[in-house]
Amino acid sequence: MVAYMDNENNTYLLEEIERGEYEDIKNKQISEKFLQKRTIENNNANNQITMELMTDVRIVNLYYDIIKNLLNSEPEVLFDILDTNYKEVRFGNIENYMDFVNNNISKFSNMTISKYAKYSYEDYLQYICLDNYGDYYIINEDLQTGDYSILLDSYTIDQPEFIEKYDSASDVEKAGYDIDKFMTAINAKDYNYAYNHLAQTFKQNNFPTIDSFRTYIQNNFYARNEFEITNGTKEGNYYVYTVNILNAEQENSGLKQKNFIVNVKEDREYELSFNI
Repeated sequence: MVAYMDNENNTYLLEEIERGEYEDIKNKQISEKFLQKRTIENNNANNQITMELMTDVRIVNLYYDIIKNLLNSEPEVLFDILDTNYKEVRFGNIENYMDFVNNNISKFSNMTISKYAKYSYEDYLQYICLDNYGDYYIINEDLQTGDYSILLDSYTIDQPEFIEKYDSASDVEKAGYDIDKFMTAINAKDYNYAYNHLAQTFKQNNFPTIDSFRTYIQNNFYARNEFEITNGTKEGNYYVYTVNILNAEQENSGLKQKNFIVNVKEDREYELSFNI
């Protein structure tokens, strides 16, 4: 169906359309009849638009519900409204994006928002949502046009709030942030990101291909890892942390411990290794 709005009379009209017309609209091929201004009379049948102030809570939940519904029903539509730079860096193409959707589909129907934050910048508003799976979703809303774009994680492209926190941290703290990014990528099954941040010698000796790395992670980590980063120390030019890992999907699961060695680089880049 299509919803027409008359902003002068504050009314709306719902009209059923053909499947072909729906597919055209999805593909941004919108015929002139849908763009023409319509006068819609108030028919006393609940077609009045009631204007009310949207609170931040309602706005962020609205955006989150859009993301959730599209992931579960029409993920290809969500692909079109992802942030352009993010989409290229994280996925490259829609095939890789659909692999991400299929690898995570089991949790999308049960995802619920648990926390949110709002940040105001010169040209846009940013809403950051954290859900019950520990996943972050970021919405950037253009202040001039009202258009918005979406990012499906917080680690692929550093956001202003994170950059400020990271750049003001000590190197040992930065190493902890880097491990958090790595483990968050593992939970998202983003093996490309994690593989690209392995130390070169460690990678060559243990995981010559990304497929060998993926197999190791699937056999030695949990499907969803609850992790605690502890005991950060400096050893030479590197930073060592112990990471305690539990199965987030099962109570009283066995504790796994991994020792991470992090090389903190310039421009918020890093590489790491861990005991296998």
